[in-house]
Amino acid sequence: MDFNTFFFGAIIILSLVIFFYIGKFRASEKQRNRDDRISWQNNRFGFLKLLIWVMVSVLSIALLARMFVFTPKTTVPTHGGEGGIRTLEGL
Repeated sequence: MDFNTFFFGAIIILSLVIFFYIGKFRASEKQRNRDDRISWQNNRFGFLKLLIWVMVSVLSIALLARMFVFTPKTTVPTHGGEGGIRTLEGL
């Protein structure tokens, strides 16, 4: 194992220790019992709107991945009497 493995492993362990240490503290009574709390009982978006948002998000991520990650193979015209297009892999 190299130095990067130990360094980033130590950062992960340290951040988890800090997260769980701070996580055991509870918010004060004034913060928990307020008059203007969000009501989680009513659904603001509805199932159909949520489904549409998920579909649009997945589609946009797939299109971005296709544009930047999965680029098509570049083609060049052939020289000579073969006729047609050859990919760069055949050169």
